[in-house]
Amino acid sequence: MIVVDNASADGSPDMVRARYPQARLIVSAENRGYSAANNQGAAVAQGDYLLYLNSDTVVAADALVKPLAYLQAHPEVGALTVRLVYPSGERDPDNHRGFPTPWNAFQRVTLPLLWPGIIAGFMLAFVISLDDVVITEFVKSGGQETLPTYMLGQLRRIVTPEINAIATVFLLISVAFVTTFFIINRRKP
Repeated sequence: MIVVDNASADGSPDMVRARYPQARLIVSAENRGYSAANNQGAAVAQGDYLLYLNSDTVVAADALVKPLAYLQAHPEVGALTVRLVYPSGERDPDNHRGFPTPWNAFQRVTLPLLWPGIIAGFMLAFVISLDDVVITEFVKSGGQETLPTYMLGQLRRIVTPEINAIATVFLLISVAFVTTFFIINRRKP
């Protein structure tokens, strides 16, 4: 067992030395992060298998029996992950994000960055498609010109049928994209 302490100030290294004298303890002078600590531990590991385990994890007595048997039966497998569950018994959704493919990377990294643009495009297409009467009824109050009414009025002056058609197409694409993404993610366990 290898324990890497990331410059903790709570006495953890002393606790590990006292309670787990068989563990190889690496005490870092600075906290360089989780990945660096994993690399420090892996650099001194000598066993056939390597298990990365967070300090707050509770491992059931037989939790590693099946994964170890699988690795022994399939020597072509280089890595695996196990199912993590919360104390309530519910599966931790961040435990397994799928095999690293370009599509999974897009879903986990790029798509969340695009959501604000997708929503803004949806809202712009909706606003552009509004009729002047609807804008006047819902935005203008008491016969006074409000800033939103003025801004929408200026926007309406530059909107041509071509821009309206493009906005409608983007609206339909946005709705189709969001709906498809929602359906795909709802099917995952």
